[in-house]
Amino acid sequence: MADAEAIWLEMAAKYPTEGSAAWVALARYHASEMRYREAAFEARMALYTNSDRRDEMVRLYRFGLDQLEAAEKDKLEAKIRDLSLCSDKAQAAADQCRAAGKKFMTAGAEKLVHSPDLLAVRPAAAPPPKTSRLPESPRPVEADSAPAYVAARIRVATIYLQAGQWDAAERILEDVTRECPKDPQIDEARRLLGELHGR
Repeated sequence: MADAEAIWLEMAAKYPTEGSAAWVALARYHASEMRYREAAFEARMALYTNSDRRDEMVRLYRFGLDQLEAAEKDKLEAKIRDLSLCSDKAQAAADQCRAAGKKFMTAGAEKLVHSPDLLAVRPAAAPPPKTSRLPESPRPVEADSAPAYVAARIRVATIYLQAGQWDAAERILEDVTRECPKDPQIDEARRLLGELHGR
């Protein structure tokens, strides 16, 4: 992910007021790496640049903020209060670099692009075999908890689908279909599986 981070940082530096996709990607990545101060700031920048991921970025910002010590939180909030000034400075720096004909804003992206490994042909790795997390004879779900369980699993699979994580969604849908084949909500799981297999 270091290569991806270098590219996202370059995008955010080059297009600080227009690159909401880069800010979203950075916020997600840094949150997954437990770099909460950076994630919270990037989530705010994504909101500032009118990201279409508003709800997710608000949650990520609040979560990141909750993980910080009081002193760090105060510094971050002070920086966010001056977000328009910070953004204007970043945009001015990007404009100046473009005017000077500079190709890269960050050393990480420049190093990555000039790396001899960038264009090296790597043998394609065989995808790992698909295995179910369930044994062949799954433990039955209690009848009174099945509807809530099935609904929750379908919601989780839908979230994975929206995030483009097809394999994870497929595993969940296959598992819940096998576990609760007679539940009335399984038709929705089968429909989603059909769409996945048809793509």
